[in-house]
Amino acid sequence: MKLTAREYISKAEGLKQSELNVRARLERIKADRIRVQNAIETQNYRLQSLMVELDYVRQYGDMDDAETRATYDKLRAAVRETENVINELRSEDNELASQQREATAELERIEREEQSTLDDIQDSATRASKNIALISSFGGDYGNVAANAANQFQVSLNQLGAAASILGGSVPAAAWGSAGYAGGSARSNRSGSGSLLNFFDVANNQRNADKHGSLGARPGLIDSSQALDDLAAYMAKMGYGPGDYALFINDPVWRALHKAAYPDDEMLAMSPEDAVELLAQYMEEHGYGPDDYDVFSKDPVWQELQKYAFPDKYAGLIEKRVGKTSVQHTSMINVLEGSHVAHRRIEMCDHPRTQEQIIADLGGGDETKGSCSSLAFAYIGCKEGYDVHDFRDGLSRNFFSMDQNIQKVANLPGVESHVINGRNDFECAQKLFTRMEPGKDYYLACGQHAAIVRNNNGRVEYLELQSHDPKRNGWHSLDNRELECRFGASVHKGFECGNFLIETSSLGRSKEFIDVLGYINTSESRQRKGVHGDVK
Repeated sequence: MKLTAREYISKAEGLKQSELNVRARLERIKADRIRVQNAIETQNYRLQSLMVELDYVRQYGDMDDAETRATYDKLRAAVRETENVINELRSEDNELASQQREATAELERIEREEQSTLDDIQDSATRASKNIALISSFGGDYGNVAANAANQFQVSLNQLGAAASILGGSVPAAAWGSAGYAGGSARSNRSGSGSLLNFFDVANNQRNADKHGSLGARPGLIDSSQALDDLAAYMAKMGYGPGDYALFINDPVWRALHKAAYPDDEMLAMSPEDAVELLAQYMEEHGYGPDDYDVFSKDPVWQELQKYAFPDKYAGLIEKRVGKTSVQHTSMINVLEGSHVAHRRIEMCDHPRTQEQIIADLGGGDETKGSCSSLAFAYIGCKEGYDVHDFRDGLSRNFFSMDQNIQKVANLPGVESHVINGRNDFECAQKLFTRMEPGKDYYLACGQHAAIVRNNNGRVEYLELQSHDPKRNGWHSLDNRELECRFGASVHKGFECGNFLIETSSLGRSKEFIDVLGYINTSESRQRKGVHGDVK
């Protein structure tokens, strides 16, 4: 049974509202799945690290020793706990996947019904248009009656056009006929449709909001209770997925939304060049001028960009220590100083030391996650003649263990480095090994570990600095077994990772790298080590 034109408007509104509700639910589910899948990746990384530590204790520890046995049992318990967390997260992801399939099926059903309704609307409009053409040919005594009938058909046509518009379609152009009295009636009737006007008002407001970037763009518009929904909606609008991290991490609106949704999550820094460009674009898009300072200075997006575009707070400090520096160095300093990581200037060692003495002075039983990278960098400084102490915990250790910061070190001017991205750590490592020249030392970050490596007469070796057994600290052969057991290398990861090879003497010649070592250098009274740790 065909509906009236007014009934088609009500049906179209109902279908469109159902579609919007399902789409919003679907985007929330997708955002939740991204969150859960990221959590699974994090826990898998933790599990791999624990397994490496467990295997290390099993192979090299004295299992008859009570302390070693306690450490082994603690690691096993941590492995079981992590596996349970992963299983729970996978169950949650499976449930979300089921909800996503159901929502997708419901959306497809609504879209089919929308298309079917739009086809019916267009058929009705075509018939009404033909009737108007037929009636308009009447004259004589039927002229007034025909005009009234034509007006009624025109009202219906306008209502059918409105209904089609709600569903994203249109009626044949001829159906809109002449404006005349019929058009006036149509406008009057359309004005009387409160729900229809509400729909268009919401749509127009949303378009205006999108245009002006209300999703985190204007001050005071972020509602913490809606922040997660806003973030999911914005990611859907921009088409962002898990693989687009490099894009949305530099999107100022995304950053503001993410900060509102996850206030405790530390954001990654952007380079001053990128920030300046985005800041200029943002100011232009929002019509901000010098007279608007009281407005845009409270804008969270502006504040985020301003912080990275003009790091004047630390410019004098950096210039005093090093002079004019590169973007990579400035970016690292901004994050470290902004995170209140103390800088302890390093000095030249007052007496020459052999390699064995450096290993004995610097090596120790620190198995804290991520400390290997800082320790390798500290070794480079010591070998270049500086007195550098490591085993600083907290944000310093975390900072120097992160791939994006290792990448910045590798990109410092004058530094010789090779970076290979891949999912197979063994293949990446072998490619990097071919770049190593005999007689040179290199910093290698591969799998879940970082260490100093060298090509010793065709045999690749790595420098152990973290063993609680002093006899174990020193050079060891680096084959596939050690890549797996010591470096935690994986054959197939779920995502590409960076693998870094940096020539150490080029780092030693970099005044910027030497300055950065000040954020690793630790006074003896503040050294903090992990399991089996002993200060030097």
